[in-house]
Order: sequence, then C-alpha cells, then structure tokens
Amino acid sequence: MQDPAPAVAASLPDLEPVKSILDVCAAPGGKSLLLASRMKPGTALVAADRSARRQEQTRQNFNCRGLDFAVIVAELGELTGEYDLVLADVPCSNTGVFRRRPDALWRFRADALAETVALQRSILDAAAERVAPGGQLVYSTCSIEPEENAHQVEAFAAAHPDFSVETSELLLPSGGHDGAYACLLRRSARSIRR
Repeated sequence: MQDPAPAVAASLPDLEPVKSILDVCAAPGGKSLLLASRMKPGTALVAADRSARRQEQTRQNFNCRGLDFAVIVAELGELTGEYDLVLADVPCSNTGVFRRRPDALWRFRADALAETVALQRSILDAAAERVAPGGQLVYSTCSIEPEENAHQVEAFAAAHPDFSVETSELLLPSGGHDGAYACLLRRSARSIRR
C-alpha cells in the first residue's frame, strides 16, 4: 500500500512504445511496481540501486507479486545499455513527506540542500546517458523545493539540448497524500550518443 504521491512519476510516461525500462534508484521497488502494473507484456525492467540491503526489499516486493525482473546492486556509473524509459527517483530533502516524517522539516538546512541538489544533478546526468534516442526520462522527488524540482530540470535541459521537457507535475502535501514532483523528458530521436 502506497501513498498516492509516488504514482505521479509512474503515470507520466507513455508505455505503449516502451520495451525496456531502467529504474536507477529503485529500492525498495515501489515505483517499479507501479510501472509494472502499466507496462505491456514482454517489457523488460531492470531495478538498480547501490544499496544491497535495500535491494533485498525490492526482491521481496517483486517475489510477493510474482514478478521476475532483474534486481541489481550497482552504482549508476556501472550501468550500461540503452533503455526506452529511465526512471530517476532521486534522493531528496523529503520536504514533501513531512506529514509522515515531520523530522524532515527540522533537518532541512540550506547547506544540505545544496549538497542534495548536486547529488541529484549527477544522478540525472548519469541516468540520461542510459536513455535511448527517442526514449523517455522521468525525474522525480518527494520534495516540494523548487531547487530540487523545476530549477533542477531547467538546468538539466539547458545542459542537455537533446532532451526536451514534455510535462511535469508538482503535488503539494495535503491531509490525504504526501507531496511529490515528477517531470517527463524525451530524448531527441536524432540524438547522437557520446
């Protein structure tokens, strides 16, 4: 059972043409499960995360639902190949989940935000390398901070002219759900691989 907010990221991509999906910050697998519920039979999904401990939970979540997707432990820079859809649900300040985690607001600091934004940028840049020409990239956070969301995407688009923003959604926290941000970007079909 999940809060409705994580569904925002999984609802944005068009899965009709997608034959391969990479979730780069997958653990514990919630967004992968949401994508799996929407994707066509025969679509390959790889759930990657650097935490072996948290990936055990991903495996358990997949097994409980009878799913046989690849669950790998790897740093993002170790991943190879091209995918029609890459999901990057990045570490964030958690300001969108203060309803369930009120400590997030007490831990919030400007210097920590700057570090988090830099980490997000590096993950987003590396995730973009795995997107096939014409493919989709979903960037998401459970933050409501513009620096982690719209500003991050604007900076990414400026640095990666072969990607364009298709849509984005900011869900503010309420009594019924957490806050979340998600953006769908598309790589040009004429993109030249480095």
